[in-house]
Amino acid sequence: MKKIIFPIVSVVLVAAAIGYYMFNKPHRDVASERAIYTFEDQQLNQLLSKNFDSAFSVMGDQPIEVSGEIKSIEGDHNNLIVLNGVVVQLQDNQPAVLIGDHVTIKARLTGFDDLFMEAKLDQGTIQPKNE
Repeated sequence: MKKIIFPIVSVVLVAAAIGYYMFNKPHRDVASERAIYTFEDQQLNQLLSKNFDSAFSVMGDQPIEVSGEIKSIEGDHNNLIVLNGVVVQLQDNQPAVLIGDHVTIKARLTGFDDLFMEAKLDQGTIQPKNE
């Protein structure tokens, strides 16, 4: 009986330790990562609409920069920005922007909506203008 209990308890303790480590692991900070790709909003939309599978296999879950004119701002805290064919969920505490402003946003590509023909990005941060 003791030969069976020790291995079972050992496996449970190892699984609990791994679970605790994974639960307390720090979240990924896309804002501090270097953007792998840079696009204009229409350029990204066209690329994803033509061949989503191959484009997403290369760029999916990667930090990218998208530039474009703001078409709409939505959400309780203005945290959802719509560019031309690109929807970006912003992180908290971003600088104020207005509809019609031309912005560059660094975010993580999460998918493409075939119905609305929109690229989906999250963890977005508005990049300062280089003047």
